[in-house]
Amino acid sequence: MDAVYLTNDILFDYFLPPVELESPGEYEEKTDEWRQKYEQDRKRHEQAAALFHRISAGQLTAYLSDLVLFEVIQAFEAVPFEEEPMPEDPEAQTQWAARGSWAGQRINDTYPLLTFIQQPNVLGIDKDKWEKVLRTYGMSELKLGVAYHAATAERLTCWEGADIAAVVSFDEEYDQLEDIHRIDPATFSAE
Repeated sequence: MDAVYLTNDILFDYFLPPVELESPGEYEEKTDEWRQKYEQDRKRHEQAAALFHRISAGQLTAYLSDLVLFEVIQAFEAVPFEEEPMPEDPEAQTQWAARGSWAGQRINDTYPLLTFIQQPNVLGIDKDKWEKVLRTYGMSELKLGVAYHAATAERLTCWEGADIAAVVSFDEEYDQLEDIHRIDPATFSAE
């Protein structure tokens, strides 16, 4: 097995591991159903971590799609977090960043995913575009879709020679971007 295609659940299970319990007693206080789900999530995270280790070691080539990355980043937004200092251990930083303060420190939180997709054996996506998406999204308060579409329009113009003058959208968030001009669809209305 030299190449694999990764779906969003594998990335979810790796980058969003089950939250560590504060005490052994906390585990015992939960219902059987909760404990069973927690153990399943913990096992899936361990299995996904083993897969990611093989990818990082260059033993496997991993293919992704734009949709997989988009859904994973959206899932990160929905994860509740607690403010806590970033650990010193680089391995622990990856896990902290994924669970940490996504809304408050997006650039730190997008870093593990950006680092992953930049590996030479991770294929199937436009890495330059996704780097732009993750950096734009990570350094702003923009919605993920705005960052994605802005990077796509820029990529089509710069790299593929398309003559894109503007993004047509009702969403005024595009107005916050310096390198993208937005046209309100009302401009095209019949007079």
